[in-house]
Amino acid sequence: MMPRRRYFTTNDPVMTPDLLDYFFNQRTRTFQNLSEREKGLLHSIYNLPEYKQVLPTYSSESNSTIRLRQHQRYSLKCPGSFSVIHPEKTDVYDLQVVEFSEDGFLAHAKAPLPPNVWGEVSIQLGDEEKTIMRAMVVDGKHKGSDGFYGFKLAETDLPWRKLVGVLKSGSTHEDLDNASRFLLD
Repeated sequence: MMPRRRYFTTNDPVMTPDLLDYFFNQRTRTFQNLSEREKGLLHSIYNLPEYKQVLPTYSSESNSTIRLRQHQRYSLKCPGSFSVIHPEKTDVYDLQVVEFSEDGFLAHAKAPLPPNVWGEVSIQLGDEEKTIMRAMVVDGKHKGSDGFYGFKLAETDLPWRKLVGVLKSGSTHEDLDNASRFLLD
């Protein structure tokens, strides 16, 4: 039987600072053998103060050629829809949201989506968690029967901010069930 999840995340935060230190500094020397890019990515994923003590040293200023994402991204698998209202009709497109950040998300769609048009996105974040926001397709490719699209959000709502907050600041699976504790301002 699968564990009950509040959100449709595809991976759960499980590595506490102590676990990272034990497995990657004490039991192995994995962190010592990382490239600067890999060190930078680790610091962007584990960006809470308590993790800095166990992560390998990384100075973003010393290696400005390494480009990291502006906003951290999170993996999930959520059903959703994108609706575009026209004077004579409303077009509704089914989505499978696979990645999100503070101000946008990536989704698969079977039908080609209209670029640079504002619409309403509805995403089922979990069994009892749903978000409805204004969004626009800003990037995308459609090939054959599947497309991959990037969306930007006009403004995030409370369910979205709770999910981003817990994934940004939480460190264990139990934190996901207490998302309100991590609500971002």
